[in-house]
Amino acid sequence: MKHLVILCDGMADYPVKALGGRTPLMAARTPNMDQLAREGATGLFNTIPSDLPAGSEVANLSVLGYDPRENFCQRGVLEAASLGVELSDSQLALRCNLIWAKDGKIASHSGGDLSHEAGTEIIELLNARLGGNGIRFYQGIHYRHLLVIDGGDPHIKCRPPHDHIDKDLADLKVTALEARGERTADVLNKLIADSAAVLAGLPLNRD
Repeated sequence: MKHLVILCDGMADYPVKALGGRTPLMAARTPNMDQLAREGATGLFNTIPSDLPAGSEVANLSVLGYDPRENFCQRGVLEAASLGVELSDSQLALRCNLIWAKDGKIASHSGGDLSHEAGTEIIELLNARLGGNGIRFYQGIHYRHLLVIDGGDPHIKCRPPHDHIDKDLADLKVTALEARGERTADVLNKLIADSAAVLAGLPLNRD
């Protein structure tokens, strides 16, 4: 039997004062969803174990029937699988988001609605200017791409851009969770800084 899973990731959102403390979903008119609820079955289940970070990379595993405590992996590994990129045990795969920054702050986690064509151009440029020596960028779609580092260490903490809109980039540097992650954190922070200089001359950054 085949099943269609429609996952409204993040749709619940947060309560808004202007909506009387309701979330946008609570305030929205949802006749089709209401009909599905009336004619189908509803229920609740916890997709996020208490000892794991609250994010779609954890919740999606639960929805698909996996125990994320036994099968948890970061977004980069899933991104690599979706792009058909095979990884060795010594490689670190990271989700590579193209963001839009203004006045030293994150203005958009999606690059200001970056087009697929613009994303392709940027990834090609980053590979040409910053790739090599064990570093490679892989093209995904729009703002969502992949970075693979040979010999990279996973004991690092990255700050998801969508959780830090309007936050200072200087406060969002990659940090090492253990001493063995320090080199990888340094490599990533340098890539982030260097990418800003490389991309500054693109027409979309001059508008």
